[in-house]
Amino acid sequence: MTLITQSKQQTPDAHSSKTEAPVVCLSKSMEKSFLALKNHKAREAYVEAELVNGLAHQIRIIRQQRGWTQKQLASKLGTTPSTISRLEDPSYGRYTIQTLLALGRVFDVAFFVRYMPFSKFMPATWDTRPENFKAATYEDEASSVQFFTETKSRSFFKPVIVDTVTVNYTKQSPLGIPSISMLPQNEVDTKYAGDMQVFLASYCL
Repeated sequence: MTLITQSKQQTPDAHSSKTEAPVVCLSKSMEKSFLALKNHKAREAYVEAELVNGLAHQIRIIRQQRGWTQKQLASKLGTTPSTISRLEDPSYGRYTIQTLLALGRVFDVAFFVRYMPFSKFMPATWDTRPENFKAATYEDEASSVQFFTETKSRSFFKPVIVDTVTVNYTKQSPLGIPSISMLPQNEVDTKYAGDMQVFLASYCL
């Protein structure tokens, strides 16, 4: 899912210290769902449902990815199979940070929590295909991780997967939409954040 952040040019205003918020462009398929969040209670219910359902499904999917039964995961976690069954039940919802961290240790994956605006939360939770909930162990992914020097060069690094595109620019395409093709190759950097390959491009006149 592509999220494009467009930074507007700022017009100096001696009477205002307020910074204009950037324009965030979401997929058209998200429009109806995003506009439905104008109601505060709808936002609360949306966040809770996405988190609880997402956690339950991911615990089950990662367990199955490891080839473990509920009994085997329970043994590794030092608990009972019925507890694992509850953790994998979307209607349960009573997770603790301690339990989630313990699961992360057993699965050998990172556990990440952060508050964010809805314009980032929705794209992050939109695609619920099972493959998006899988997480490799550190040992499994270590051999495939590569590193790069964060310096500008004329070489163009093309990421294998582009999940998020963030464009800060002062120039527009004919339709007013940020265009990566407008950027000189020597001003395009590829960076990676966590296990998601993120394509960051910046162009300033």
